[in-house]
Amino acid sequence: MWFMQSIVNPWMAMLLRSPLHALVSGNVLLIEVTGKKSGRRYALPVNYARAGDVVYILPGNPEQKTWWRNLRGGAVVRVWLGGKAQPGTAEILSGEKDHRAVAEGLAVYFQRFPAAAGMRQVRRSPNGAFDSIDLHEAALHTVLVRVMLGER
Repeated sequence: MWFMQSIVNPWMAMLLRSPLHALVSGNVLLIEVTGKKSGRRYALPVNYARAGDVVYILPGNPEQKTWWRNLRGGAVVRVWLGGKAQPGTAEILSGEKDHRAVAEGLAVYFQRFPAAAGMRQVRRSPNGAFDSIDLHEAALHTVLVRVMLGER
């Protein structure tokens, strides 16, 4: 954990803001979040999947991570996507409250990262679509960050 926070994350942040961003920006973006209590600005590299002006982020081990909790109730964020800073509005989607929206977001995310679907036992049908029952079951136990790009 210390290694990621102290070494890898700052290095990735620098890379994602640089002209060399293309080395990783197809899978990773930098999200800048402001702490609700501290007011401190955090920059975190995260995997993402995009559908138009919507970006989905699936926090790994959400029960152990705290950054995403600063987005409860909605929050203005900045993301570095494709080497450019873009404003956005982020919100937390919970499978308990936003079941359908989480299932839709997971379908987008799993299309980009199929291994994540396998880890949650979401199977594909013969036509390549994700099994809707599995997808909805996975959504029940998922916290997903949805970022709407642009000024709101």
